[in-house]
Amino acid sequence: LCIFPGDLQRSFDDVPRLITLCTEKDLDVVAGSKDPSRMRGTMPLNRKYGNILLKYLTRLWGETITDPLAGFKCYKVFPCYKIVWLCQSRFGFDLDFSFWSTYLRLKKGEVPCTVSYEDHTSAIRSTTWQGFRFVMRSLLLACILKPALRCLQYTTTKR
Repeated sequence: LCIFPGDLQRSFDDVPRLITLCTEKDLDVVAGSKDPSRMRGTMPLNRKYGNILLKYLTRLWGETITDPLAGFKCYKVFPCYKIVWLCQSRFGFDLDFSFWSTYLRLKKGEVPCTVSYEDHTSAIRSTTWQGFRFVMRSLLLACILKPALRCLQYTTTKR
């Protein structure tokens, strides 16, 4: 299953590359990360610094993908369908999916892809409030949920 964002910031030409990596390397998830050398236009500064901050926050739970919030992904349905219901259904989906796919040790990879910030049709505007919610959600997942799951796992294996 390949998810292509509707804002047309990504190139359809990159879809086969995601699918190929997913099938050839037997990966569960392949993210189409933003390739700075193939970027058209300029990323808004608030989004640029927000992405950097969130990338480092996702490292708290062991994420290795360089663009964990990329909505451009290829999923292997069977291993992923079990965790989709654990994720938010709106903008926070990719953040939650990053956490659960890392926690459940799904095999992940990434392909550097073209991204355009000029003449795209998105009506979605990143807001400071939305960014704050992402940061708080990241801290909740990393500092509360991950230790709680680890503790729960420890207590169930001790029996």
